[in-house]
Amino acid sequence: MDPSAEIDYGMTILAEGTGAHSEPLVDIVAVQGLGSHPYWTWMRNGVNWLQDLLPQALPDARISAWGCNTHYVGRVPQYNMYQCGSSLLRSLDIHRSQTLVTAALDPDKYSLICDSVVGIVYLGTPHTGTTAATAANKILKIVKSMDLILINMSIIQELEKESSTLFELQSNMHVRYKHCKVVCFYETVPDSKTKAMIVPQESACLTDSDGCALETDHTGMNKFDSVHDANFVKISEAIKDLFQLAKESDFRGVSLSGLRGEGQPLQRKGGYPRRTLSKYFSGRDKELGLIDAAFKGENEEDGSPTIVAIRGMHGMGKTQVALAYIRLSRRKRDDVIWVDGDNFESARASFIGTLGLSSSDPDALSKTRRWLEERAESGGKGWLLVLDNFTSHAASFFEHLPTEAPAGRILITTNEEDLANLKTTETGGRQRCIPLEKMEESDSLHLFLKSCALPPTIETKKETKELARQILQLLGNLPIAIAQAASYQKRDGRHLEGLLEVLSNKDGKMKVLGHRYSDIDTSIRPLARLFNVAFSELEESYHDRADLLRLLSFLCPDNIPIRLFSSFKYEEKATQSVTTRKKSTWSCFRRQKGAAPAFQKPPLCRNLRNLLGDKTRRQEELYQLKKASLLEQALDVDHTTGLSYTMHDLICFLIQSLGVAPDTELTWFTLASDIIYAVMTEELDPESEQYMLNQAMCIPHITVLARLDVLERYRVLQFAYICHLAGDYFYDTYEAAEAVNMYNIAVSDRERACEEGLEPDEYNLLLSLESLGNAEHELDNYEAAQKSYDRVLTGMTAIMGPDAHATLRVRTNIAMLAVSQALYAVAGEQYNIVIQSMGNATENETELSYAKEGLAVVYRMQGLHVKSAEYLEQVCDMQKRDQSLNEYHPKVIQSQQNLAIAYFDLGRYTEAESLLVSILERCREKYDDTHEITRTVAMNLAMVWVDQGRLEDAEGMALRAIDPATTGFDPVKECTRSNRPYLIDALEILARTHEGLHKNAEAEAEYSVVLQSRESVLRPDHPLIFRTKDSLTRVYGDSGPESASRAFAVFEEVLEKHTKKLGREHPKTLLTLQNYGSFLARQRGYGEKARLVLEEAFEGRKRALGPEHPLTLASKASLAGMDVVGNGDV
Repeated sequence: MDPSAEIDYGMTILAEGTGAHSEPLVDIVAVQGLGSHPYWTWMRNGVNWLQDLLPQALPDARISAWGCNTHYVGRVPQYNMYQCGSSLLRSLDIHRSQTLVTAALDPDKYSLICDSVVGIVYLGTPHTGTTAATAANKILKIVKSMDLILINMSIIQELEKESSTLFELQSNMHVRYKHCKVVCFYETVPDSKTKAMIVPQESACLTDSDGCALETDHTGMNKFDSVHDANFVKISEAIKDLFQLAKESDFRGVSLSGLRGEGQPLQRKGGYPRRTLSKYFSGRDKELGLIDAAFKGENEEDGSPTIVAIRGMHGMGKTQVALAYIRLSRRKRDDVIWVDGDNFESARASFIGTLGLSSSDPDALSKTRRWLEERAESGGKGWLLVLDNFTSHAASFFEHLPTEAPAGRILITTNEEDLANLKTTETGGRQRCIPLEKMEESDSLHLFLKSCALPPTIETKKETKELARQILQLLGNLPIAIAQAASYQKRDGRHLEGLLEVLSNKDGKMKVLGHRYSDIDTSIRPLARLFNVAFSELEESYHDRADLLRLLSFLCPDNIPIRLFSSFKYEEKATQSVTTRKKSTWSCFRRQKGAAPAFQKPPLCRNLRNLLGDKTRRQEELYQLKKASLLEQALDVDHTTGLSYTMHDLICFLIQSLGVAPDTELTWFTLASDIIYAVMTEELDPESEQYMLNQAMCIPHITVLARLDVLERYRVLQFAYICHLAGDYFYDTYEAAEAVNMYNIAVSDRERACEEGLEPDEYNLLLSLESLGNAEHELDNYEAAQKSYDRVLTGMTAIMGPDAHATLRVRTNIAMLAVSQALYAVAGEQYNIVIQSMGNATENETELSYAKEGLAVVYRMQGLHVKSAEYLEQVCDMQKRDQSLNEYHPKVIQSQQNLAIAYFDLGRYTEAESLLVSILERCREKYDDTHEITRTVAMNLAMVWVDQGRLEDAEGMALRAIDPATTGFDPVKECTRSNRPYLIDALEILARTHEGLHKNAEAEAEYSVVLQSRESVLRPDHPLIFRTKDSLTRVYGDSGPESASRAFAVFEEVLEKHTKKLGREHPKTLLTLQNYGSFLARQRGYGEKARLVLEEAFEGRKRALGPEHPLTLASKASLAGMDVVGNGDV
């Protein structure tokens, strides 16, 4: 499969499983998780383990991956778990196996399918939900608060901890599949960002299942790139066990299509109420009595079901009253069918979901209707069909309601008076359209005091009730406002006096009514969705009017007054056509007669109305006012909450695109970009915690904006800028792939802006291209990085000049890229150009030191150790004169480390050790032991100790470099699960210590991992690959005759490559000669050849390193040993 191709949801066969048989013996189907890609979710480092690794372990199994669009941002299907299961069922229809959950709900229909399943493997599945969304980390709170609104709400509610839906699914499924073997894998490493388990063991493991721990975090549970990965081994062994069980019970060859016989009775599958009655519900006795009386009246003469409607504006508690009536009428769960009436599609989906019918079935509606009618005719107890939150968008659904069901009852909740009256009439003096007004004062008082959960001794006090009455007067006795105020009071632990004081203040009142909690978020839909009904006529008549309403809504972030306004009837008021060409003017808050004002208009709304009436002001002033208001909200005391709520409103509005005109969409996109830009560019110390928090909390919002398809987005120059900043953030946090994505967006938009003349020149574009090259370099995409750098170098030379700092910086990046590819001549050329262009001017000394240090590294790789040390000593002297640097600065520490390594190369081990010990002490003072800088110093110190013979000390220090916070861990596992290159270097040092301690098994395993890692990212002829092969062959030569036989060819290959790439007298080539000669000396019959090789190594080292270098003396000692042995037949 080509991962770059368009996403192909459904079933994809990754391995046919026909290696030894004409047909596969067993089917293995992998199902993606929430919001993931059906192919990439199983991939790491370009390896899809289902396609590339698992078939090696199970060649007779057909392996498939199934996926559906469960992404939660943008215009995506609003699936719930049952619908996902149905989609999987259809995909598996011709594939042999069937979806487990859906099939389990109808055991008679799918009995063979259920029996065919022998095992289930769960990878971090939250069987009882997850509490990850409530983690204390601030950054996660931002993502959580945004996701609760922007993602597919039905699935997220079903995944909450102690979810009733999950409980029902588990009960239905595992009773039917109790014969299956179930293996549950769970994570043991906390998430790197939240510092918590996403799905803890108690949620991931079922009671009667085998639980197995994986040494990874949640995101790593389904990604492996090697058959040696310990986690892959555990999972593949579990699958092998299930494979053996399946072979013993082969169900293949049975036609599934013949099992779906016609005439099977339809059975109830869903359509149950998704919400429960609040434990604080109280009052509404009058309305409940009217509903009960309306339903107890005589049945319709034509035998149709009785219809009763509850009508009231948003926030009155219509849904809760419907749930209360269900409890009052003592109806069983199976007697109630719940339908979401927001629009026709949602009504249809929930109605046919009662029987689990497919949305693709053209007769699904009629089948469900007949089932209800037949149920009423069969003499069974009457059913109650609840059409909740019904709107005019679902009015056509009335045509599909049962008509011949005298025992049936239909209850409608709506805020639209016309819709409520459409299907209800008064019969026998009984009212069937029940208005739901504000609560009586006594009921409001009871509800408020219960919701506040005050101690009984306080609740019954006269003073408490008086304070509560004053609070309720400010809240207008509205149930939704009462619930929010009580929730706010409990959260803050305020006394009622404090709550009254807050509510008495205009801004405080908005803050309380803006308080969000789960009950409100699940019952009140996002703002743009409410506007779809209330403002549709305005949108058709004049875009500016709808724009103004959106301005009003965002300027009242609590949304409560706006939600109440949505039940108003807006009218156009005719004016004389003599004085103006306009046919009408607009009255924002003109209501129909007879409707009492439910809430005082917010002052901001009045101000905007006045602003609109001023003909001299333009739309730009409205935009600036909106921007100022949102910035004030986003940059309030709590950045986290303010920015999250603000961006939720804007992004949700853009994603829904309800009533968004193409010419205004860009304005709102610009506004969102402006706000993030203001937060990310706030003048703070880049090293400060608040600066990093600002960057981190903006990233989720930028990534969401980047997915929106906004016409002419390139015109929003600040959006390209924040995408560039997001790329910087990902690059600094080792997420180079995400950085590439963000830089590419910035480059694309800036290219278009330059073409349209919106940018004065290409400077900003070139900066993004340069950063893109850095990120591609980090991913080892050398060709792409070189392409970006070449373009930047040409552009910067033309704009800034060949000697400008920006141009020379690009040459430095090109040099570093060349070093990564072992193109040392190219790197040296670029560094020398930079050094010559800078000259010796004092103002250039800092940049000059960077270039000289880079050139010193090139000299080291070329084997010119003396020149390398000389340049590094110059660099350290320059840094001492630089007032902006101190001894703890990362650049100073890095340069001194390089100097210590240069001393090591020259055989000055004591000086190298002393310098590294000094650096390590400073790192521990400034940084903790887990910081990359500290761990790199520890690794280099271990390397020095190896050559000094302090092997036990070196082993301990190398282990600290790999994981300073843990003891007794497996270093190979720790290094393979991370993508940090310095850990692979540390593992190589650890392997050298184990080699010296003659722990050959450990050394061979560690060298093998290092070699595999480097071969996966470096060119085949890279010196680091052959250095690792050289080390591995040393271990082979010291591990017995069988292993030694493998070493001959490898030594010859490494020696040939080093000679060709580096030259015969390069220190690395001479090291290989020395190792090869020592190996030959230990093999019987190779004495003469060993002497010749060792002599060449000794003479070469005398010339390249000097006669007193420790490595030269080691070669001399090897030859002396040969003389003692005589003929060398050891």
